[in-house]
Amino acid sequence: MLYKSVSTILCIFLLLASSVSASFSWYDHASLKLTIETVETLYEWEYENPDSFEYEKGNEIIRGEEARKSFKEVLQFLILSKPRIDGETIERLERNGFPKITKVVIYSTDRNYSLKTWIWKPKD
Repeated sequence: MLYKSVSTILCIFLLLASSVSASFSWYDHASLKLTIETVETLYEWEYENPDSFEYEKGNEIIRGEEARKSFKEVLQFLILSKPRIDGETIERLERNGFPKITKVVIYSTDRNYSLKTWIWKPKD
């Protein structure tokens, strides 16, 4: 009986741990660059492993912890496991501080230095 209880608790713990690790991990990327272009402003986030963060909004440049927080906030609206940026993602971004998006570009280089690119532009 005790063995069964311990096994059940261990299984629950492993499931919870795997769901936490499924969230975004900076260390999966050697670098990550995200650009959101709106009608009025150009936003750009850059990450270089292990802990270099930069955020640009128009002509303003922010580095360090504040840039990391900004990057983390915008990433909550993106699903980088998807093969492309869809209209639903653009709508989510527009509802959360990026109105009238004209272009989104994301470049990710993984630990093996393989480049992955996502590009979204409105259809003409």
